[in-house]
Amino acid sequence: MSEAAPARRLCLIELNEFSVSLLRRGVEALRLPHVAHLLSMRASATTTDDAVEHRGLDPWVQWVSVHTGVPASVHGVRHLGEAPLRLQYPQLWEILSTQGISSGVWGAMNAGRGNAERCRFFLPDPWSVAEPAHPRALNRLLALPRYYARNYLEVSAPAVLRGVLGFAQFVVGSGSVLRLLRQLPFALGGLRRAGANNALLFALFDLINCVLFTRFKRHHAPQFSLIFLNSLAHLQHHRWSAVGPPGQALAFGLRAIDRCLGLLFAALAEGEAVLVMNALTQRNIVGETPRICYRQISPTRFLESIGLGCRQVQQLMTNDAHVDFDSAAQRDAAAAALARAQIAGAALFQVEVRADELCRLFYQVDCWDELADECEVEINGRRIRFFDHFEAIVARTGAHVPAGDCFACGIELPPQLYNHEVAGHVLGYFGIDCPVASSGAPAGGVPATEDFPIPSQAASSVCVE
Repeated sequence: MSEAAPARRLCLIELNEFSVSLLRRGVEALRLPHVAHLLSMRASATTTDDAVEHRGLDPWVQWVSVHTGVPASVHGVRHLGEAPLRLQYPQLWEILSTQGISSGVWGAMNAGRGNAERCRFFLPDPWSVAEPAHPRALNRLLALPRYYARNYLEVSAPAVLRGVLGFAQFVVGSGSVLRLLRQLPFALGGLRRAGANNALLFALFDLINCVLFTRFKRHHAPQFSLIFLNSLAHLQHHRWSAVGPPGQALAFGLRAIDRCLGLLFAALAEGEAVLVMNALTQRNIVGETPRICYRQISPTRFLESIGLGCRQVQQLMTNDAHVDFDSAAQRDAAAAALARAQIAGAALFQVEVRADELCRLFYQVDCWDELADECEVEINGRRIRFFDHFEAIVARTGAHVPAGDCFACGIELPPQLYNHEVAGHVLGYFGIDCPVASSGAPAGGVPATEDFPIPSQAASSVCVE
């Protein structure tokens, strides 16, 4: 009697928005062996029909497309934090679960565990505040990044202390203390060279996540595993020099990503396939007209200062927020006031309301120009100093573009495809037909062969040993 074939396994590494050209610069300047190995894998180019940044060409939209197998024009999710509450299409791990295939998902952006009973662990992103982690112990790990991600311009010392204690409690209980201590010299070296800043924190957070993820992955042995890493996207938006060697913060971030990849590659089981993708990428915009990102210091205090009381505010990743009110009438009055707000003669906010969310609105700062220190906002019959409530957090160095990249070993992808079509290939790897449309040009788009080039970096498909 012949032995049964071993179960197929696949690890999806979601390295958000990475630029291939920047990774190549990092390999040349910093000798990054694991990044170099990544770039040697078989490459594919992806695209999306979404073309406007902050209007769909955003990671919290494109990753939903990757996870569901349908484009944004179909799934309809537009904002961070929406998918766990309103997504109408099953995600990869939900589909796999119906076929008896286990999974483990760590940090997936704008995602929920859903009906995936065989999802053995699920850590949501920090902005999906209504989505609990599974198992429940992971919520202790999540509390600190969830608080900091929404409040980093105005933090509460007691809240941070509570988060740190919960984080430490989880780490001690996870059995990963020694593995994390091995990263301490690297972290201290980065602190000495690059200083204490968000770039350092986000890179270290990715590294900590990789240590903990690999521990969970070894323990639970899911057939499909996924980890989302965001620090490189942040660095490209904030610290990406156009020429020359990377600065200290970016160099540390690239070295951290190299370490992350080393940990993840080493944790692959024998015969396990690996797929690394970015969903979309960025182009360097240094030297162009500056695009300043303004973030609210405290959205609640800002709304109160202009006479718009609310029940709660959920600040999102950069310059946007969801706001909940006690009634639809309050919501509509606030939406009208925010939509009429003017600064330097132009609209200050993009405001959206949905018919199925009677007491909630979304708004985002829609001004990207440099503003004078004394500028004022005209809103709701009042004039307030803009910089009393907003802070210029960065003159952006990278901007989203529709093109993306996949690097794969052990799973075959065509040289060109839409990013939402990746789901069908992942399911096909496990012998499952994708239950949703996964090919063709969504929303009347241009065929892929005319829309983007075959990647020149395609080289080999040699797996990590």
